[in-house]
Amino acid sequence: MLDIIHIHGFKCAGTTFSSIMNNNYSDQMICIESKNDKRFDWRNIDLDLLVEKKCLSSHLMSIPSEGEIAKKIIFFIREPIARTISSFVFRKSRGEFPKEYTFDNFCQDRLDTNNSNYQWKLLSNQSFLGKQKGWSSEMENNLNRPDIFFGIVDMFDESLVLLEEELQKINLNLDLSYGKSLNVSRTKKIFEFNDEYRNLIKFDQLIYDKFKDKLIKKINSDQKFPEKLENFKIRCRKIKSPFKVQEHDEWLLI
Repeated sequence: MLDIIHIHGFKCAGTTFSSIMNNNYSDQMICIESKNDKRFDWRNIDLDLLVEKKCLSSHLMSIPSEGEIAKKIIFFIREPIARTISSFVFRKSRGEFPKEYTFDNFCQDRLDTNNSNYQWKLLSNQSFLGKQKGWSSEMENNLNRPDIFFGIVDMFDESLVLLEEELQKINLNLDLSYGKSLNVSRTKKIFEFNDEYRNLIKFDQLIYDKFKDKLIKKINSDQKFPEKLENFKIRCRKIKSPFKVQEHDEWLLI
């Protein structure tokens, strides 16, 4: 059984977290994606390929049932407007859109498509039948499962401190400190998210608010948390070079 599955949400600190996992697991980590960039059923994976692995990361894999192939599943949720802006900035910087293509165009094109409420759909149970093919938005999803850890991107360090403690409870003693955030999209431009695009993120906003509130309550219930967080940051400052991530040509495509 795997120790960890990391569901790598696009523009959700996934590259940084994958580098942390790679630093801990090295050759025991595997990244699995689909050949056609479509979501895929985890059951399509030949489990013999996982025998010597302890950590799996994927952008596109569906979420297995509790205890089926992993002890812990990890998912980082990002404030949905910030994630939408970051996605636009990143993709435009790579030349995926023409120069005149605006943020409004980007949002409009994603309304009522598989790209709307992206984080919610990553967490939803999937049948892979019908036209949505892995991007359905089930109301009964995986939000209340004890085996899934929900981190918050804008409280990344705080999330990692809590995650270290969660993993220790299942006898996984990992050092989650890191030296540098990776694959960060930066811009000085101010983007306005119009109310007409609210349906693009309304379910993502629900889960972001829900789990950020839970995270804050957990932190506030621990009087020693400020000390724990400072000790974590001290460990991070001692790391001078960013960790490596698995390159695309190292991924397993199925």
